[in-house]
Amino acid sequence: MAWNNGLERKRFDEEQEKLAAGYRAAGMTEEQIEQMHQFDLEAFNSTRRFFEHNQQIPDNVFGTDDEGLCPLNDKFLEIMSVTIEQSDAKSRYWWTEEIDNPELAKQIKALGKKDIELITLHVFENFTQEEISKEFGISQRAVGKRIEKLRKFFKYFC
Repeated sequence: MAWNNGLERKRFDEEQEKLAAGYRAAGMTEEQIEQMHQFDLEAFNSTRRFFEHNQQIPDNVFGTDDEGLCPLNDKFLEIMSVTIEQSDAKSRYWWTEEIDNPELAKQIKALGKKDIELITLHVFENFTQEEISKEFGISQRAVGKRIEKLRKFFKYFC
């Protein structure tokens, strides 16, 4: 939507005349009416500046079927695109990629998916043994035994 300053200013002035008449009928002084007008004029100018300095991007700009429909898309799509590797989004198992000890990293990656999930839930997401047991569908005692087994595993590398 483009900003037509002449039309918008005409609408603003007409609305201000109606408001001023209502303010006078309510018993406001001319000074108070002028203060209200100045406040509304600041809001009007702020909106005008926004529309004059921003270009709306059509909703269908980023689809694959509409290549060439928007000059902004043609010019900047590659710059505005982000790959998963570039993003700050981390997977649930981000910690497995940040291990400095190569042997430990290799051994952790060799663990089963359930063990890695257990470590993630217990250490990084602060799940209790009871919550993990419900998540895995096993007893709390079994969770405790698995945690103890994993502690022994990690002691080997410490």
